Amino acid sequence: MANMLRNPAMKRAFTTTSFRPTRPQVKHPFPPTPRPTPRGGPVICPAPTGSTPPNRHFGTGRRLERLKDQGSFGDGFMDIGSFFQLRVLLCDCVVSMSAPSDSKTDKRCRFLELAAELRNRIYEHALVEEHTIAIHRNNITQPGLLRTCRQIREETRSMYYCGNNFKIETGAYDVRPVKMFFKQARGFWSNYDQYENEVDRLGNVEYGIRHSKPPWDRALKWLKAYHDNETPPYVCPHTDHGYGGFCEDFAVAFDMVRAMAPFYWSGIEKVLEKYREVANEAYEEYEDWV
Repeated sequence: MANMLRNPAMKRAFTTTSFRPTRPQVKHPFPPTPRPTPRGGPVICPAPTGSTPPNRHFGTGRRLERLKDQGSFGDGFMDIGSFFQLRVLLCDCVVSMSAPSDSKTDKRCRFLELAAELRNRIYEHALVEEHTIAIHRNNITQPGLLRTCRQIREETRSMYYCGNNFKIETGAYDVRPVKMFFKQARGFWSNYDQYENEVDRLGNVEYGIRHSKPPWDRALKWLKAYHDNETPPYVCPHTDHGYGGFCEDFAVAFDMVRAMAPFYWSGIEKVLEKYREVANEAYEEYEDWV
């Protein structure tokens, strides 16, 4: 052995090949388990910086075939380079398919960007009716167009309330739908202010009431609402010419409340009680206020 090491050629071959260890390569029977997705969700592919992403998904098939030919998928293994190539390829495909189109047909026409004259014509066609609009307990809500947004509401309220005529069906002098309607129409009527601009006046309002004379408790509620400027004065329907003067008696009570407007309601109510007694004595043969 010593003689062999003295030979330079044998020494060179022995030192370069004999004592270099090699690690056996073991091929795993199963592919490696992929790493779990972070809690925040899947990895999001960043969009290109340009205004319109390039249409790079047309070459997707050829690029996948090239990766397959390189042996990246066949044996269940994928090297790190092929993995990132596939990731970039799929990201480009998703971004390209979800990119907005440049076609002119995709541009939206926003309603509030239309000219004011055109919007007013649309409002008039949608809100102004040729017939009288019936208002009752089950139909007291405003049109949906008035409840869309603040700007449309401001642009349509005057057209709806001043361009239509209304008839309020109150049943047995129920003042609740009347108060609700005039609350919604606030700004286009008033009991004590004179309007300089007649264009902004509320349209004609009639009452459809099936009883000729209200019960006294409901009459007081209506008169108090008028005193508090929640409703205008009651007007007798054209088809009701008194039935013994009952409707006129109720209408006169509103004139009394108007004359005593500066006073508190408690004092006005006492005066109305006296008026009730006088009216009942004048029409003993007819129905009294109860």
